[in-house]
Amino acid sequence: MRASLRLFCLRLFCWCALLVLPAGAATAATRSFTFTAADQGAVTGLSVVTAFTTTVRNTGTVTDTYTVTTVKEMPAAWSCSLCEGTICYPPFIQQISFNLAPGSETNVDIDLTPLAVEGAGVAHVTVASQGDPSLVSSREFRVVTTGVEVLLVDGDGGQSLEDFYAPALASGDVTWARWPRHEAGALASPELEAFAGVIWFGEAMEPALDEADRSALAYYVQHGGTLLLCGQDLAWQACSPASPWYSPQAAAWFQVVLGTAYAADATGAVEVAALPAAPFGSSWFSGTLNGAGGAGNSTSPDALTAVGAGALAQTYRNGNWAAVTSTWGAGRSLFCGYAVESLGASEASLFLHGFLDWALGRASGVDDVVPAAPNGTLAVAPNPFNPSTTLRFELAASGTVQAEICDLGGRVVRRLARGVMAAGPVVLAWDGRDDAGFPLPSGVYVARVTGAGPARTAKLVLAK
Repeated sequence: MRASLRLFCLRLFCWCALLVLPAGAATAATRSFTFTAADQGAVTGLSVVTAFTTTVRNTGTVTDTYTVTTVKEMPAAWSCSLCEGTICYPPFIQQISFNLAPGSETNVDIDLTPLAVEGAGVAHVTVASQGDPSLVSSREFRVVTTGVEVLLVDGDGGQSLEDFYAPALASGDVTWARWPRHEAGALASPELEAFAGVIWFGEAMEPALDEADRSALAYYVQHGGTLLLCGQDLAWQACSPASPWYSPQAAAWFQVVLGTAYAADATGAVEVAALPAAPFGSSWFSGTLNGAGGAGNSTSPDALTAVGAGALAQTYRNGNWAAVTSTWGAGRSLFCGYAVESLGASEASLFLHGFLDWALGRASGVDDVVPAAPNGTLAVAPNPFNPSTTLRFELAASGTVQAEICDLGGRVVRRLARGVMAAGPVVLAWDGRDDAGFPLPSGVYVARVTGAGPARTAKLVLAK
């Protein structure tokens, strides 16, 4: 009897406890949030405030406290401040906190103002849950001023391929800024118009160019801009009916604006060389895909054809066409069907410096610093050098050529080129590194070119 009474009381207690538990208490409390932004990039003039509006929403089941932290990567004179809801904080306050009930949200504005100094600035903003420190979300907000000369549009979808362009731009006597397309968003036509030159590379983003991108670039070129667009599969994506991203409008854009069309897959192509129609480097540029110090990502370059106002500018050594130059309206373009970042580091630098000279209307200095090389000789300049030099020689006939750098013991330390080359002038760059990409010590080295004619040698002095 007592046992039955105890069981009855226990059941009654449990039943009453369930009556007074708040709704949802039978389910474990959860913490989660979202941090979203409609726009993360802008091109503006000095002293123009850009307010990037974001939304923090509590998607969990309990009230939580959130901390917003801003880290500035911008000129010291620039201003960056935070606003939450109706409260705005002075620029020296770079961390704020606020509470949100389940299902509620608030707006957080990042006000970024370029002051005194032209250039680019980034605000790195992180939102973290205090209830669960493992819950963190970060975004970047970017402003580029209109005084910058060249814009590098990074279309690699979050990789770090911009690292293969930055050294050439940094040493090219030019002001430049990076625009990560996947984070900073689409560029409007008036934003692109601010730059004398635009280098836009695409890799891994599918499609590499959407309708908004094509519209802005068409306006840019038509109104006097100079565009270098490059990337494997870009032409295939837009122009081949076999591509899931093909459309007649996209194919027409390539034909009208860039003067080009997709011809075939050029898989297996290993070298590119400029033709007389090239806007720069026609007498000296050649490069190796997946060359030393490059990104090594050339797997499916596109073979191109020229249409309309287009002219063939570069060829793959296997005979397919690699690049097309064109004019449209007041502007001009060079479209490369391969990944420029896959070129050897020294070759990519030489190529990009040529583009900068073209875009900014500067006379190219390459032919001035590299002396002519009569048939059968090998010219090197500068010599002594640090950190890089350029080799020039002339081929009387096409054939298989091998160019190497050796130490004084005859050991090959760097292979600059190996393959079939066309008759005519050839220019190769060496950055003072070995085949593994490591800088070589100061000393005397021997450049050796064999094949397609008499062997050529020259001594080089690397002086650090």
